[in-house]
Amino acid sequence: MAKKVWQLQRSDEPSAIYFIECSPTILGRSLGCDIVISDACISSKHLQFTLDGEALRINDLQSSSGTRINGRRLKNTSIKPLFAGKKYKLLTGNVAFDLFYATRPKAVADNKPVDVEKEEPQWFYASNEREVGPLTLVEVFEAVDCGALHPTDDFWKAGSNERWKAFEVEGLFDEVIDHRSGRAAELSMDGETIQCPYCWHRFKPEDLLFVSNHPELMGDSVLGQDEPQRFLPSRFTADGLALDAMGVVCPDMACPRCHMRIPSAYLDHDPLFMSVVGAPASGKSYFLASANWSLRTTLPHVFRVSFMDVDAVANQWLNDYEEKLFFQLNESGHQTIAKTDMTAPSLYRQVLLNGMNVALPLPGLFSLNFEQLKSQTEKGGLRSLVLYDNAGEHFQAGTDSAATPVTKHLLHAEGIIFLFDPTEDPRFRELLHRGGQQDSISGKSQRQDILLVEMISRIRKHLGMASGVKLKKPLVLGISKADLIADLLPLEGDPWIVQDGNQPAALDMDKIHRMSRLTRDLLLRYAPEITTTAENLAENVVYIPNSALGHNPSHEGVRPCDIKPQWVEVPFLYILARCGYLPYIERQRDESHA
Repeated sequence: MAKKVWQLQRSDEPSAIYFIECSPTILGRSLGCDIVISDACISSKHLQFTLDGEALRINDLQSSSGTRINGRRLKNTSIKPLFAGKKYKLLTGNVAFDLFYATRPKAVADNKPVDVEKEEPQWFYASNEREVGPLTLVEVFEAVDCGALHPTDDFWKAGSNERWKAFEVEGLFDEVIDHRSGRAAELSMDGETIQCPYCWHRFKPEDLLFVSNHPELMGDSVLGQDEPQRFLPSRFTADGLALDAMGVVCPDMACPRCHMRIPSAYLDHDPLFMSVVGAPASGKSYFLASANWSLRTTLPHVFRVSFMDVDAVANQWLNDYEEKLFFQLNESGHQTIAKTDMTAPSLYRQVLLNGMNVALPLPGLFSLNFEQLKSQTEKGGLRSLVLYDNAGEHFQAGTDSAATPVTKHLLHAEGIIFLFDPTEDPRFRELLHRGGQQDSISGKSQRQDILLVEMISRIRKHLGMASGVKLKKPLVLGISKADLIADLLPLEGDPWIVQDGNQPAALDMDKIHRMSRLTRDLLLRYAPEITTTAENLAENVVYIPNSALGHNPSHEGVRPCDIKPQWVEVPFLYILARCGYLPYIERQRDESHA
C-alpha cells in the first residue's frame, strides 16, 4: 500500500515539496534545520512539526514574524488530515505553503530521485589563489575535515558580494559541533551581522534574543535556573518594544548562542577586539587598570576621541580595578588587585553549549568615537572596544579546549599585546640588583617564551596558518614594570606630537621606534628567544616598555598617591594608529622589526 505522509508545498514554487516523516521536524532559515527556507522573514528555527499517528502537531518556536494556519495566528495546535484533497494554508512569515496529508510519490517511496527543487544554498571558497565551488553544506564540511578549506580562506555564498574568512563562520571550525553531519551549523552570511563579545558567534540582528522581565519567567536553558528566560519575541508594544510571555516589556537583549546579555549600545557599532597576554603574576590586571584610566584622559583630551563605558554592569570588574588604584579617598592607604583566578565569577561565566559546560570570558566594553578624525585617518566612525583579562594560567600549554575557549579572542583581535615581566626572568636579576631593586625580584622564575610559543600555536591552529606564514596584525611586545630598569629604558616624555590650533595630536612613531630598538636590543642580550619567537609570528612587531605604577610598590601593596603610570596607554594607541584609527607622524619607517 502506498504510504501517506504530511507534505509541504510552496505556493510560489509548486515544484518545491517537503516531506514531514521524522518527529520532530524543524523548519527554519538555519542550515541545521530539517526543512531549510532561505528567506529573511523566516527565523533561524521558525516552527516544529511533531507526528502523532495521522495527526500533526505544529509549534511556533517563538518566531519573529509568526505563523498562521488558514488565516489564524498559530502558537501550538494539532491538525488532522482533511478529506477530498483539501489543504491547509500555512503562512510562515511571508512564505506561503499548502499543507496536506497525501500519498508519497512512488519515485520517492522507491528511493529514486524525484524532480523537486531542493532549496539548499551553494557555497564557494578560495584557497591558494584557486576558487572552489559551488559546494553543498555537506561538501563544505568535508573540505574542512580533509584540510582543503582553511580558516583563513575567503568564503562566500552564491549570489552574495560579501566575503568572509572561513573561521568567522560559526560552526565551521568549532570543536563542539559535529562537522560531518552539519546539523548544528548555521552559515548566516548575508547582510548586517553582530559578533557576540562573549562567544564570538556571528548572527543577524533579527536573531537577537530578549531577556524576560517577569519574575515568574526564570530558568534559562543555557545560563541555568537563576537566570531569566531568553526568548525570541513575537509580541511587541506600539513603540516596538518586545513583550515576554507574561506581557512585560523587555529592554535587555542577548546572544542567540550563549544567551549572555549584550548591551544595546554595543549593538550600534562594530567591535574592535584587543588581546592582552602574559604569564601568571606578570601584572596584566594592573596594566589594564592603569592603561584604561590613562586612556580615559589621553584619547579625548589629546586625540579628540570619545572614550566611555558601553555598560557599567559589563565593566564592573575593570571599574573595580580602576577604583582601587585611582579613586580612593585615602590615597595613602595600601591597595592591591587580587591575582586573576582561572574560575573568578567576575571574569568568567559557565554556560551550557551543545550539552557541554563551557567557560566564557567576561570582557570590558567601551565606546570609541573617531568622528573628529575622519579627515586625518583611514577609518572613522564608531567602534566598540572589547578588552579581556585572562588568568595567565589560561595561556599555558594544555589549557585550550572546547570547554575553556577563553583565549579565542586572540583570533579576532586587531592587535595583540604580550607582556614580558623581567622580574620573573633570572637573567634580568643582574640588572635589578644593579639598580637596587632586589625586593622586586620574583620568588619564582618562568619560561615566558613558552607562553609566547603557546599563543602562537593556538593562533596558527585555529586559523590554519602554515608555519612560515606571519600574522599581519600588530604585535606589541611590552616589558612591564619598566621603571625597575629606567636607566636602560628611560620613558621620558609623551610619544605624541601636539599640533597647531585645536587639532588632535598625532602619535610620534619615530620616538616609539627609537624606544622599540632600545628594548629589542635589551631583550636580544638577555632573552633572545623572546624576540626570535615574536618575529617569527608577526610581520609587525614593536617593543614598547611600560610601567603601570611608575614605581616599585611595597609588599603591603600600592599607595594611590604614589602611582605615576609611564607609557602604559601607548601599546593601545600604537595598535589604533596602525589599524588606521589615529593620526601619526612617521618620518622614517623602522624596517628592522616593525
